[in-house]
Amino acid sequence: MNPAGAVGEPLRLPPAERPRNMPGLVHRSAQRWPQHEALRWRSAPGVGWASWTFAELWSQIRNVSLGLRDLGVTEGDRVVILSRSRPEWLVADVAALAMGAVTCPIQPSEPPARIAAQLRHLAPRLVIVENDHLLHRLRRATGTLPDVSLIGMDPLEAGGSDRTLAALADGSSRTAEEGRRWEEAALAIEPGCLATIVHTMAEDGEPRGAMLTHGNVVHSALAATQAIPISPDDVILSVLPLSHMFERGANLLACLGVGATVVFADHAMDRWAADMVEVRPTVMCCVPLFFEQLERGIRRQVAGSPAVARRLFAWAEGVGRRSEALREAGRVAPRWLRAERALAQRAVLAQIQARLGGRLRFFVSGGAPLSPETGRFLGRIGVPVLEGYGLTETAPLLTVNRLGTQRYGTVGEPVAETEIRIEPETGEVLARGPQVMLGYLDLPAVNQRMIDADGWFHTGDRGTLDATGRLRITGRIKDLLVLATGKKVAPAAIERRLLASPLIGQAVVVGDDDVVGVLILPVGTGDAAQLHREVERLTADLAAYERPRRVVLLPRALSAVDGELDADGAPRRETILAHFPEQAAALSASGVS
Repeated sequence: MNPAGAVGEPLRLPPAERPRNMPGLVHRSAQRWPQHEALRWRSAPGVGWASWTFAELWSQIRNVSLGLRDLGVTEGDRVVILSRSRPEWLVADVAALAMGAVTCPIQPSEPPARIAAQLRHLAPRLVIVENDHLLHRLRRATGTLPDVSLIGMDPLEAGGSDRTLAALADGSSRTAEEGRRWEEAALAIEPGCLATIVHTMAEDGEPRGAMLTHGNVVHSALAATQAIPISPDDVILSVLPLSHMFERGANLLACLGVGATVVFADHAMDRWAADMVEVRPTVMCCVPLFFEQLERGIRRQVAGSPAVARRLFAWAEGVGRRSEALREAGRVAPRWLRAERALAQRAVLAQIQARLGGRLRFFVSGGAPLSPETGRFLGRIGVPVLEGYGLTETAPLLTVNRLGTQRYGTVGEPVAETEIRIEPETGEVLARGPQVMLGYLDLPAVNQRMIDADGWFHTGDRGTLDATGRLRITGRIKDLLVLATGKKVAPAAIERRLLASPLIGQAVVVGDDDVVGVLILPVGTGDAAQLHREVERLTADLAAYERPRRVVLLPRALSAVDGELDADGAPRRETILAHFPEQAAALSASGVS
């Protein structure tokens, strides 16, 4: 293998059997497994579960899609979805796509100014909003929403029950022939047609709309389920926002496309553990922050156990460590170690796994770098984590570790029909394949830089490839911070805000885990408390995850001579943290390093 490049295997599914478009992924399962459970969700907080079979899901999609047609939605129209994850999100998405419309999700937690900027950029024909709470947030962002139709997932104050998805889905007056013609047209949409515009963060803090085709997303879904073993027997607990391509493309649509059951978890992370026990999932996709919290929780539980239990756990973890070392060396564990592993499973690990539902085969991690030690720990206790890599612009999947050969610290090998290479001069990771976007909406000059004449997409990440073609991400070229939640923060944009203050001479925004902090050189005699209030004032309209939670003062000015600033005066964040260890430690006390 040439360490400068790696290529994924061909897609095994014959071209004639591949869905042409995103609605086709769901339709295929509705044809093959009509009575199999497709979606499950809580009908109300603290109440029991409701569900749809694949046949019922497809019927919902058809009726809502025809209702959208009756509203005047047509091919090429942009339909915004502003909602938390729920079954109606998927129905609205696929129903709009089936009409040839372009769905444009907006993350509900975005600050109003950013929601307004995205809506202006998109100029949608229709906005589908979850409830009155988000409608009020939408109106704070955009005023009266001129020339935009509104539909609620729940009944809205402005419109009542006749302006809901349920009302659109009333198909009592539609004929079977009408449904047949709709289905024929929906399944004929070409793979190259624009399907969705998903906004992501640029280095300047401005959102960019990545334009993805039906073929982009379908390829990512098919490649995901070829690399990761998912079947109709699997139950997937869905916990991440569907407004992110990781959850929408590489999890929900991919899993539904092979007939698996998807269960929507509670929106609050502190409820996921209870949902896992109740749902008993076999697979779960999540961000590194969840896995880190899971490891800490298990270790706290073990530390509070009697001495005998602690010794048994240490023995079981040691057995897992020896098995892991042999696997990573490509060697088969001897019979005695396999027997010891089976004993550890029965005596110790099964009890821990029961707190995760008892049926988990593996986790999938994405959205941000996973700590190798956290991955190894979960693997040792019998729940391996398959870390992958991708971007919104690649629909999203590019690489993933395979079950049984996972190597923690890497993000795995390229998925099917995907090429990865490393730019020799810069170390940048370049990608080429059927999942690479058309480009950013209304940004032709940026598109020429991001996707070169040979079709290589410039990811903005630095990386290396090992001799087996596994990718390791080593840093970033684009000046973006990626938190353990998968959220992206543009530090330079925040720094520009802070430098507008007469109290702040220099500012360096840094981040790790789920926390953002800032190093500040004050002007005059301002103290930390005063500067903290100033930072809060200047960042009040940002998303909660972008606001610095910790302010630490620098003892001296940053210098280009010391390598703390580059030639343009921009901060070199890693160098600065290395030169100011006490300040870095103070930030670490709040989760920032």
